[in-house]
Amino acid sequence: MEVSSIGLDQGRVRGIDFDTAVFTNLTEDHLDYHKTFEAYFEAKALLFEQLGNSYHHGRKNKTAVINIDDPYGQRIVARTAANVLTYGTKGRGMLQARNIRVTSRGTSFQLRIAGHSYPVHLQLMGNFNVYNALAAFGATYVHGIAPEVIIGALESVTGVRGRFEVIPATVIVDYAHTPDGLANVLSTIKKFAKRRIFCVVGCGGDRDVAKRPQMATIALQSSTDPIFTADNPRSEDPEAIIDQMVQGLDPATYTRLSDRQQAISMR
Repeated sequence: MEVSSIGLDQGRVRGIDFDTAVFTNLTEDHLDYHKTFEAYFEAKALLFEQLGNSYHHGRKNKTAVINIDDPYGQRIVARTAANVLTYGTKGRGMLQARNIRVTSRGTSFQLRIAGHSYPVHLQLMGNFNVYNALAAFGATYVHGIAPEVIIGALESVTGVRGRFEVIPATVIVDYAHTPDGLANVLSTIKKFAKRRIFCVVGCGGDRDVAKRPQMATIALQSSTDPIFTADNPRSEDPEAIIDQMVQGLDPATYTRLSDRQQAISMR
């Protein structure tokens, strides 16, 4: 299950005895609630601080599976009393992905753990999916499932609708609603795109406003044709949201269409 930072802060998972907790990364999100990035981190850290810090006779061992490439992951390691399994792609971690190769057909890499190496061929694209695969591997490996079984399951995954979904090989739909998410998607596309990259993106209403200009800047820097549009404005004016996104940008460098259907239809 996903445990949100807001749920942790509000105590909505108190009393749940988790055996394994996974820390993927910490990027800008939910600041409309937490106000500061440090407060956001402290809320996330609660899950790992509460993991394994009590004694019950005969209980299972608790494990924190942590992305050691993320600086906040390094801080989480020092905040938990549970066993720790770290993972990464930059030469650090007990579980590592090496020789990563991304193509328009998927991603391959060598998975190394406990002195052993295994080839992995994902049907999913992008370094962020390598991290996701390592997290999933770690969370199941600590429960005694054989590496070959885990890898077989990972390789069978074809993806989730709306999450870097290729339609059929030229259009990609993704739920990138944070600066980090959008940057990851576009950096992956740039590895195999041969022509222009159209990026249709908007920001949700009644949510963190600080990320809006960041999203626009990333789209401008990492695509050839950024198109800014509406994305679930809720109670806000879609035009006002786009105003905040494009503040300080040259109008000649992007297209602005608040009508999402028209924006998607552009070419």
